[in-house]
Amino acid sequence: MKIHTLASCLLAATVVACGTSPGGAAAGTPLSDGQSVIDKDVAGDSPGAPTDGVGQRADNDANSTNDDSGPSGSDSSGASTGGQAPFIPPPPAGQATRWVSPDGDDKNPGTQAKPWRQIVHAAEQVVAGDVVEIAPGTYKSPVILAGKKGSAAKPIIFRAAGPGVFIDGSGADGSKWDRRDAIYIYESSYILLHGLEQSKAKRAGCRVSLSHHVTVQGCTFSDNGTWGIFSDFANDLALLGNTCTGSVKEHGIYHSNSGDRARIAGNLCRDNKGAGIQINADPAGSASQKEDGISSDCVIERNLLINNGKGGGAAINLASVRATKVRNNLAWGNLGTGIGMWDDGQGSQWGCKDNLIEHNTIVQAAAAGRFAITLWHGSTGNTIRNNILVGGARGAISYTTDSLADLKTHHNLYFSAKGWHLFEDEKTAKKRNFGQWQKLVSSEQGSAKAMPTFVDGTGGDYHLTEGSAGVDQGADSGLPVAYDGAERPLGAGYDIGAFER
Repeated sequence: MKIHTLASCLLAATVVACGTSPGGAAAGTPLSDGQSVIDKDVAGDSPGAPTDGVGQRADNDANSTNDDSGPSGSDSSGASTGGQAPFIPPPPAGQATRWVSPDGDDKNPGTQAKPWRQIVHAAEQVVAGDVVEIAPGTYKSPVILAGKKGSAAKPIIFRAAGPGVFIDGSGADGSKWDRRDAIYIYESSYILLHGLEQSKAKRAGCRVSLSHHVTVQGCTFSDNGTWGIFSDFANDLALLGNTCTGSVKEHGIYHSNSGDRARIAGNLCRDNKGAGIQINADPAGSASQKEDGISSDCVIERNLLINNGKGGGAAINLASVRATKVRNNLAWGNLGTGIGMWDDGQGSQWGCKDNLIEHNTIVQAAAAGRFAITLWHGSTGNTIRNNILVGGARGAISYTTDSLADLKTHHNLYFSAKGWHLFEDEKTAKKRNFGQWQKLVSSEQGSAKAMPTFVDGTGGDYHLTEGSAGVDQGADSGLPVAYDGAERPLGAGYDIGAFER
């Protein structure tokens, strides 16, 4: 293996929760269970099998650049590199103005000498520009930030002073509408959370609702009732270097209801019953807030997704998503689909369109994993290039013919661990081999039916070995770094997949 040097400009996480313009999230009253989006069952491709959620669009075929898309004004230069996600950004800078400690008292003034006791009390007191320094210890939930308005110049920051700042999710017991989620950020802006740990809330570890320019980074959300992180009607959301594991009912990360310009980068999502990461713009449910039912201009990159989808859903599950980049992600051992793109069951006009899917390594669970990619229901104009796409019990791509318009697929490796046909029409069950797919999709070039060899797939090292299919065989994508921060390209050309060797 070649030595991995670091690129001078990295695609990993942002550190600031601010941008150049507000996202314009709609105002409104707190959403009840009936109003907030609850994930719908998604159509599967065979009776009784784990359901496959699909929905995304591919970008045009112009060379991708290190444009740092996502919340405007973001800076990736300080991101952690090497190894495996989570890639945790450094703590946000700034002199602390408020302090919270297990030795404190909420009757105190919140100074360093006389800190408050509970994070929830600090959340009630903070104003723009406050930096809350939180000492290690256990704190109660729910923590609610309602109507808290920071700014690009003066964000509101909650910063763990070190490991072990733990929010006990048992207080978010669902006894009231505002006691369902351990952290609830509502009608707020320019909020940043860093380094918090939480588990076992009734519903979400963290919910961001009707808010904009919120960053959640370097946090851990485990064993929650429904989701690790859930957002609705949230623009310019940044989820960076978090760990979301063991969601009992649904997904690790769920970004919903027309939220635009999300950046979901460097996260570890594993062992969630549903999707690892889901963006569902929810065309049906977004009308209540007069939103368009589409999520646009998002970036999903450098995430690690393992063993998700036991109850259905994709490792990366997209519905009604447009002009979004999905790149440098590693998804292995997942039980549903790898990357799913579809219309949320609302009609082909709501398909995932004009997205760019590049340099991902997707290796499905051999005995149970389904297609590496599903491309369904009007998901047109997508580009799928430089990906390793290994289906498990199914093949590489499941498609519907109404998703083939302006589709560009090239320089991918296609394989099925169980010998399933590589390509399949979801509606008619017509199966196609690689040669037939080449005739169906005119852009197909530089791809191959081949199983690459990995350094240690069982141990999670998906670098290609010397001489493997895919080494130096990718298209010139212009993408300057790989999943683990290695410079790209190394050697004679770009490697196919998420790594360079």
